[in-house]
Parts: sequence; structure tokens; C-alpha cells
Amino acid sequence: VFAGAVVGLVFGAIWYWFANTILAQYFPMIEESAIGRWFYIKDTSHIQDVLKFEYDNARAARKKVATD
Repeated sequence: VFAGAVVGLVFGAIWYWFANTILAQYFPMIEESAIGRWFYIKDTSHIQDVLKFEYDNARAARKKVATD
């Protein structure tokens, strides 16, 4: 179990570094690709607080449905 945790931590750190340094510049292109649209991939790197953004949008959508 310990070895699995260490391997997971190492690969997670490598993936985090790879995604934030190399893949980040390709996020808009990936989002607009056919596969990106098919999998509903969206680039939220420009949003400072994604949790608050989703919360505010969910509340606004619920209010809109209630008034319609």
C-alpha cells in the first residue's frame, strides 16, 4: 500500500507539472477541437475561483427557472 501511495504521488506530481507547464498553452486548441467538443471539455483557467463561479451560475439558473 505504501509503495502504491508513493508511486501515485510521484505520477500525480509529474502529471501536475506537465499539465501546468506544457499542456496549458494548448488548452484553448484542445477545447475547440472536435474531440474537445465531443467530450464537452472546457478551459476554465481564466476563472479565478471556479467553485464560486459554478455556485453563482447554478443559483442564477435556478432563479431563472423559478421565474419562467
